[in-house]
Parts: sequence; structure tokens; C-alpha cells
Amino acid sequence: MRVAEQNPKKARMPDFLTPEEAAEYLRISRATLVAEARRGRIPGTKIAGKWRFSRRLLRRWAEQEGEDQALLKALEEAAADPNNQERIPLEQVRRELGL
Repeated sequence: MRVAEQNPKKARMPDFLTPEEAAEYLRISRATLVAEARRGRIPGTKIAGKWRFSRRLLRRWAEQEGEDQALLKALEEAAADPNNQERIPLEQVRRELGL
């Protein structure tokens, strides 16, 4: 069974989402979504003074965020390895990744 068949509301979601729809899509609170959009951490734009979010850009952002977190975890593990001779300070890695 496809997702659209399970939840007809999601099947009708437009390409540009309201903050409530985007928060539901990402499974985060509306307040977190808007705060992160204001900081430029989640892609969004104001249209006529109201926040709108591209579903396609949110999907790309979520995929990239997952890749960044996987990379950060691997780097943290490497940093914790006492045999690793090429250590980079974790804060430097986070800063360079923008995390």
C-alpha cells in the first residue's frame, strides 16, 4: 500500500507548504521549523510576509542533513580512536560542516 492511500491529506499536499504542513512533513514542531528557517538552517522563504516551504527543497535538506550527521558520527568515532594519528579537532570539523 502506498503512503498516499494510507493518508489522503498528504497526497494532496501542494508543492509549497505552510509552516504547519512543513512541520508535519518533517515531524518537528512549528516553532522549531520557523526558528530554524529564520536562522537559515532550514530552507524556507517569506511570500507576502508569510513563511512558505518547498517540499522538494525540504526533502533535499533532510537527505543532506542525514548525510552530515552520518559523517559527523564517523568523524567522532575516528577522533575517539587512540590509534588515529590524523586527528582533527571535533570543533573544527563541526565548524567546517556548519553544524
